[in-house]
Amino acid sequence: FIDAVGTGTPKAALDEIIKNSTEWLKWYSNDKLKWNFVTHDNWIRAPKESQELKSAEVGADAQITDSIKSEYVSVIDKYVDLKGAAAVWVIYPESISKIYAESQNRSYWNPITIKNGSISPAMFAIGKETYLAHRTPWLYFAHETMHGQGLMGHAPQWPYIFGIMNNEYSPSHNLNGWESLVMGWGTSKNLYCVDSKNVSNLNLTLVPIEREQEGVSTVLVKLSNTKVLAIE
Repeated sequence: FIDAVGTGTPKAALDEIIKNSTEWLKWYSNDKLKWNFVTHDNWIRAPKESQELKSAEVGADAQITDSIKSEYVSVIDKYVDLKGAAAVWVIYPESISKIYAESQNRSYWNPITIKNGSISPAMFAIGKETYLAHRTPWLYFAHETMHGQGLMGHAPQWPYIFGIMNNEYSPSHNLNGWESLVMGWGTSKNLYCVDSKNVSNLNLTLVPIEREQEGVSTVLVKLSNTKVLAIE
C-alpha cells in the first residue's frame, strides 16, 4: 500500500508458509489432498491506501468486503494467473497499521471477473497483530482454507487446545479423527471404528494424534445414528 510499503521481498515468508502447510496437509490427509500454490516473490502495490477493516458482528462475514476483494484481485491478476484459484492468501508488509486483527481478514465466495474468465475464491490475509504476537501465518491460512474444504471446526469450543480446526493457534495442530473421517481421509491404519453393540474386551495402544507416527490414533464408537464417542 502507499501508506504501508513492503521492504525486501516476501519470498522467505511465502516459502515457510508453503512448506509448513504442505507438510501438514500431506500427513493429515494421508496424501489425498494437495494444494497447488502459485506465488509472486515481489510485493504487489494495492490500488488504494490500506483501509481499516471493522470487526464484523457475530455471525456476519463481511470483514474483507466484496469491493476490497475485487480491488485486490484486479491488481493481483496482472502478475499472477488466478484462473481456477480456489483461495487467495495475502501477506501484508510489517508496516501495516490500519489493518490490525487477523481474524477480520477473510472473505468467502463471490464471483469476480478476471482476464481469463471468472473465479469465486475465498480470500484470507494476515494483520498487524500477526507480527506483534509473532504468530505463524500458515496456521491461520490452513485453518480458514479447511473451512472452505468442508470442515465446520470450532467444536468443542473450549478448551481451544484440541487441534487446528478448533482454533488456528491451538498449541496442537492436529486434525482430529472425526474431521479426518468427514473428509474421507481416515483409514484403518489410523482409525478404529466399532458399534457400541459390538464392543468387547480389547487392548488397543493409541499413538499421539499430534505426532507423525504410524498407528491407530483415534477410536470411534458408534452410540446411535447421530452420536459417536471419539477417544484420542
